[in-house]
Amino acid sequence: MDYTRESSPEKAVLTLSGDLSVRCAGATREVLAALAEEPRPLEIRFGTVTHSDVSLAQLICAIHRLREAAHVRTTLGGKVPDGIRGLLHDMTQCQFGIQIGTECLWKGYESYG
Repeated sequence: MDYTRESSPEKAVLTLSGDLSVRCAGATREVLAALAEEPRPLEIRFGTVTHSDVSLAQLICAIHRLREAAHVRTTLGGKVPDGIRGLLHDMTQCQFGIQIGTECLWKGYESYG
């Protein structure tokens, strides 16, 4: 798992690449957890992803839920690889700033639709 972080006054951008499967879930979790309390909107992007699985969808949902509870926007940006898009659609039915699904798994929080 590799990542880069960029910041501007308006938002933070995290780009994830490489192995984003359960083999690297701990490292991915640490990177996302470090941004849980980022006060600016967070945009998650993807570089060249070599592997991904349901663990990535779970981690993205977790960071989304934490940040949404704090009323801070989290979106997916750029080109979302088809495999990741499919996982998020099937697992979460969440709208992450792109038309992935119709309803966020974390009902009761503000919708991003």
